[in-house]
Amino acid sequence: MREIRNLILDPHPVSVSHWTRIGGGESDITINIIANNDLPQLEVRNSTDGGGRGVGLLMDLPKGEYVFGLYLHWANAYTPGDQWIEVKQNDVILSDFRYNGYGKYYLTKFNVAQDADTQIILYLPTSSYNARFIARYLSLMTKGDWDTMRNLKNSDGTAANVRWFAPPKTAAAGVVSTPVLDCGEVIDAT
Repeated sequence: MREIRNLILDPHPVSVSHWTRIGGGESDITINIIANNDLPQLEVRNSTDGGGRGVGLLMDLPKGEYVFGLYLHWANAYTPGDQWIEVKQNDVILSDFRYNGYGKYYLTKFNVAQDADTQIILYLPTSSYNARFIARYLSLMTKGDWDTMRNLKNSDGTAANVRWFAPPKTAAAGVVSTPVLDCGEVIDAT
């Protein structure tokens, strides 16, 4: 069986240490981990008006095709198209798409042409004081791993519908991942 990997360093997430503020400092943007039914989620809040604020995750990715996904659990001060995800490398935008609602799983595919740091940025609403979003089920994997995961079958031959996986928060011996099945609409921004 082929091994597939979620490349996000903290996909549950349980820590904010890998995320950096974009377009503001600690007084403008807060990043927290909150629990919902014991499920950790990334909460990002903008405490002032103004656009171009959010959080970024820097990844060192080799050349190749990738798929990034997240479940946007909730957002307030939301106007369709007012929040977005951007993937950049050396200030070149590799992917840029806008959310059209919450309670949905969003995907974007992008191509890394050279080995270099790649930044994934989750932007807040552009002009809303105290705007926030809550995300979970973060994933980044090669396009090949994504395709393999989406093509997994149950023992009876039906589609397994796995959308996300990560090492368990408390790993028992021999436990490789915690899968999440399809939940809600999938928005494929490619």
